[in-house]
Amino acid sequence: MKRVLITGASGLLGSNTVAALLKSGYDVRAMIRRNSRTTALGGLDVEHVYGDLSDEASIYRAVRGCQVVVHAAANTRQRGGVAADYQRDNIDAVDKISAAVLQNGVERFIFVSTANVFQPGDASCPGDETTAVAPALSDSLYISSKIEAERLILEKVRREHLPAIIVNPTFMIGPRDAQPSSGRLLLHGLRNGIIVCPAGGKNFIDVRDVAAGIVAAITSGRIGQNYLLANENLSYAGFFEKVAEVAGMRKHQLLIPPGVLSSAARLGEVWKKCSGRQPPLTNTNALLLNRNCYYTGAKAVRELGLPQTPIESAIAAAVEWFALFNYWQPPGNSIYSPIITLRP
Repeated sequence: MKRVLITGASGLLGSNTVAALLKSGYDVRAMIRRNSRTTALGGLDVEHVYGDLSDEASIYRAVRGCQVVVHAAANTRQRGGVAADYQRDNIDAVDKISAAVLQNGVERFIFVSTANVFQPGDASCPGDETTAVAPALSDSLYISSKIEAERLILEKVRREHLPAIIVNPTFMIGPRDAQPSSGRLLLHGLRNGIIVCPAGGKNFIDVRDVAAGIVAAITSGRIGQNYLLANENLSYAGFFEKVAEVAGMRKHQLLIPPGVLSSAARLGEVWKKCSGRQPPLTNTNALLLNRNCYYTGAKAVRELGLPQTPIESAIAAAVEWFALFNYWQPPGNSIYSPIITLRP
């Protein structure tokens, strides 16, 4: 039985990937910090090793004895951080863990990046693995750090034969979102009677499909290749309509014109210069919210057999999980009736 080390195991993607690995017969070791909240790992038979990705010794201890490493941990904050944080968490950590992979003779290294390293497209021509990086998007410290991490990995593939495969998920929805992370968008649609809705859209995917894609990449992925793990392109308005339908609730949407959002972001940048504090909305955030950031997962479907579960199923699983753990409860006038059946 092969042993897989996964970093970021307590997060939305990490915990679902642990479940998928266990279901596929792998022995799983989860590298987590001692103060990590492990609610998302509940019910999963996984070995816990404690360490920090800034510490080379703890990385080597975690990697030793593993045939596969899945690196899902990352600083994913879209605002509020400084460049040094992203350098340490998203670039230096990748350098350290990839060095440990090489030293320990690991057979496969799966690096979890983001779809936003690629230029998004529209509904008629969605972005894929061949599209270049959008300069405006690379202004994001998170996105630019992922771009740099990918360059580092691919250079090691060429020079040192690092057995690395890069997966690039889009926006993930599903159960086990204990932080919550991407589930904040869904909770916005559940908790508010009037949904403030930007004009753009993005690609959504069931997090369990992403986990399945990662597991498939271990045996079917080609070294040195990127795989966009994508499914359904939806406007924000369309997504929130699905959320309301799944939850059995009536919702009103307040559509924000692109110009209004852009103007608010510019005011936020001025406020940042004056106050030194991070604004709630940046120019990069506004750009992402105003445009259709659409992608295709055709390559991953073809080569990895990436599932394409309807997004309604992902929403339903997330809603059930949030209701079960009291992140949200349906109001008295809701016809929503959760059936708590978490898929492993």
